[in-house]
Amino acid sequence: MFNKGQISHLLGCLFLISASCVGTKSQKAASQFDSGYCSPAISYHYDSTLYPLPTKEVLSRKNTGAFSAHTLLVANAAGVFEELLKLDSTKKIYDKNPTDSIRIKYINSKNKVLTQVMLISTEIESIAAELDCEGERAEILADYLTERENSRNNLLTVLSITSGAFLTIAGTLASQKLNDTQQDAIAISGGVISASFGLSILFIKTKVKYYHKRNLLAEIWNDPDNSKIFPPSIWYLLKEPFFSNTHEYSVVHNIKNRWKELKLEAEGSEVSNQEKQLLFGVGGTYTKGMLRTRSSMLNEVQASTRLMNQDLQAFILEITSRY
Repeated sequence: MFNKGQISHLLGCLFLISASCVGTKSQKAASQFDSGYCSPAISYHYDSTLYPLPTKEVLSRKNTGAFSAHTLLVANAAGVFEELLKLDSTKKIYDKNPTDSIRIKYINSKNKVLTQVMLISTEIESIAAELDCEGERAEILADYLTERENSRNNLLTVLSITSGAFLTIAGTLASQKLNDTQQDAIAISGGVISASFGLSILFIKTKVKYYHKRNLLAEIWNDPDNSKIFPPSIWYLLKEPFFSNTHEYSVVHNIKNRWKELKLEAEGSEVSNQEKQLLFGVGGTYTKGMLRTRSSMLNEVQASTRLMNQDLQAFILEITSRY
């Protein structure tokens, strides 16, 4: 028959094996979604001549009275502010002198304005798709960790129950050959081992290595003047306060504030500086909770980005109805 030391050693080995299997499988799952899984397959190059002008310069220009501030700033985001003014002046000339040559200039100018604004819509969808992919990547791994954690917890629960019962039975069967001290030692060992399995359910959390070198969340959090990831037009729309609901603060500013108030610095659920570095750095070791936090933040940026299509739609409707 096994002595109490051998039994304890056997149960300890079972615990270590169960924990190591979960960790190994988690890393294999993570390897299916490497840090470049959602990144664009090619690099984008944007025409610097179409970069947005400073907002003050746009709104202070003369001969812009025919347009609302919203229309002027959307055109500026698309890099066709000057072309919009040219379209308006060409239309006025054509109304007075409707020649074919002027009509061609007028149509070309209109097409250029609309084409560039519609191009922003494709940029929005491209960034939104990447945000959606990153959010799904985090959510899938969080779900996988939950399944692995539940499986491990079920195993540890069974081990906790059976180890206690096994040692109790073993102690009873061997009671005639053991003195009181030895019987007490077996009983205590059974209780400690059973409790260890039970406590491990509470304190041992499944984690996974998860990296994101191209970090869209970091751009929002760091709020640079010029983004290295977002297209210039999209970044202008996100940074210009006029395109937020209040017109007081930018969309980027409002997103950051919501993160602080509801996720990162909310009372009772504050996120540590180490966890902030995890979210806004290149990645590292994630728990399922932090993966879900990241997924939620990515979804919020995605929604805010897609809402900018409303501004583009309003612009296109105005231009097509007027010209």
